[in-house]
Amino acid sequence: MVRRPESQSGVGRTRIPRVGEVLRRHPKIGTQAAVDTILQRRVRQHGTIPRLWHPEVPGPLHNGRRRVPRRQIETYCRILAREFRPKRIILFGSYAYGRPTPDSDVDLVVIMPFRGGETNQVVKIRSRVESPFPMDLLVWKPEYIARRLAIGCCFMQEVLNRGKVMYERSLRKEVRLSLGLKV
Repeated sequence: MVRRPESQSGVGRTRIPRVGEVLRRHPKIGTQAAVDTILQRRVRQHGTIPRLWHPEVPGPLHNGRRRVPRRQIETYCRILAREFRPKRIILFGSYAYGRPTPDSDVDLVVIMPFRGGETNQVVKIRSRVESPFPMDLLVWKPEYIARRLAIGCCFMQEVLNRGKVMYERSLRKEVRLSLGLKV
């Protein structure tokens, strides 16, 4: 187990084993039981429940009683950009152009090339960069966007036109990456 330094809020952060790891070791128990097992073990060891999200995303864990702070969303997007180097990250929905309520989730689109299906890429992103707030995450390939725009997809047009760009890779980085140089 990796122990991280105390955060500014004084809450220690530890690496939490993924639920999948516990389920592989104990396939007969359900997902909720696996989560409970992990948390109970951590409470016994440390006396508190550690954070379950990426250590650089500021807390606290979303409790449904308040809106997600903009700073938390921006930090999450910055870490996601550093970890995966997408072409663009777009915030859409109520946090971008509506009136979010405490029940609203954060809607993000990540545009990047990747192999395999969208669901697998979403799982990769969410398991590596966990968020402390409820979130709908979509991952689109650039070719997919071109195809959908060609047939007039209204949803995609709305996201691209009205959404707020949280991260966009610069042309200079694009050229360096295409040449195989360090970014």
